[in-house]
Amino acid sequence: MAKRRELNRSARQLRQATGSPNLTDTQLRDNFNQDFALRQQQLNLDKEYFERAQKVLTLRQLAQLYQAERDFTREVLQKVTARTTAPSDPN
Repeated sequence: MAKRRELNRSARQLRQATGSPNLTDTQLRDNFNQDFALRQQQLNLDKEYFERAQKVLTLRQLAQLYQAERDFTREVLQKVTARTTAPSDPN
């Protein structure tokens, strides 16, 4: 999980840097190439995790696990969105 967290942090920093209007075309191209490399590393990590998990779980269990992770993430995002858009209660 530390690898994934580090990759996500790097990708987030890169996206923020790419949004700067002061970057040259060369810097933008470099940022895009770094982004592609980070996404490839994330894909490689996903494949590695899949191979490791497949040794202890069936494919059906893995599919259920991935679906549960997506459902959980969606639910958390919905709750955060609802909390930030709900009017504040003065009481």
